[in-house]
Amino acid sequence: MPYDTQLSIVIVNDNAKRFLEQCLYSVRAATQGMETDIYVVDKGSTDGSIAHLRPLFPEVTFVENKENVEFAKANHQAFRMCRGEYVLMLQPNTAVGEESLRSLCCFMDEHPEAGALGLKMLNGNGVFLTESKPSSCWMSFCKLIGLAKLFPNTAQSPKNPLPNGPQEVETLSDTFRLMRHDALDKINLSDEEELNLSSRFLQAGYKNYYMPERMLHYEGEKIKKGKKARRVLVVGRKASFGATRKCLATSFPKCEFINLWNLDEERITSAVCRKNQMKRFTDIVFVYPDARFEQMFLLMDLMPNKQLVYHIYHRIPNLLISPEK
Repeated sequence: MPYDTQLSIVIVNDNAKRFLEQCLYSVRAATQGMETDIYVVDKGSTDGSIAHLRPLFPEVTFVENKENVEFAKANHQAFRMCRGEYVLMLQPNTAVGEESLRSLCCFMDEHPEAGALGLKMLNGNGVFLTESKPSSCWMSFCKLIGLAKLFPNTAQSPKNPLPNGPQEVETLSDTFRLMRHDALDKINLSDEEELNLSSRFLQAGYKNYYMPERMLHYEGEKIKKGKKARRVLVVGRKASFGATRKCLATSFPKCEFINLWNLDEERITSAVCRKNQMKRFTDIVFVYPDARFEQMFLLMDLMPNKQLVYHIYHRIPNLLISPEK
């Protein structure tokens, strides 16, 4: 059937105002030039999310619930309004790359058998989240009975390197799930049903795919506690350094030093080649839009030190997003 837009995006919010603001900035950047309709369904938040975000994102339809409704019901509220050929379920504590949504929709165009797909998720330390790892029922069974440890080199072993291209999988995470609208209509969900969508798509004759494109999902970060001072590297342009330092002065009161990785002079990925120099730092602060989201995720993924904590500072509107906040 014909649809009014190419992509509908559904985000369910539960007191995640700061994370949601950054998520919507990344979505805005990723949907430039695309026909989209975007919905934020609020589960009765008490942090002022909707009042704060509605004037900042006039392109978004905000659905307010006075009580904390179930996650499945909140998604169904938006599903009924979606007008896109594809529907994306996205959690608010995420950020997506500028080119990811466009390229993923193209993949769905070229693969009519695809009912849904998910991405490679990194947390705020640049650690790969296993919830996005390609898996099958057989792999899960092998892990459960210990077979994977006995045969670590088997193709089904979870220790195998991640695929560099699309791969069919049994299950996908609800953190990011891009779905074909026709397939979503075909499985005919109701408000009372849990969102066990992966198996429902398979039962309806569709396939689920894992895609190796990176995204950020704040979950399971190792946050440094105690009195140890931070050593911060700011990744941005020289013109932004003053405002960034001023913001960090209040957010990071115990700081030994703050240095600049000047993007006017250095490529962002050049930092990976200077591993010894990078050991001096405990935290990296990306300045947006000096650094693109996709550049941030690439550096986070490639950096061998997974103890680093990554933050994103938005010059406008002077917003610092950290994993622990």
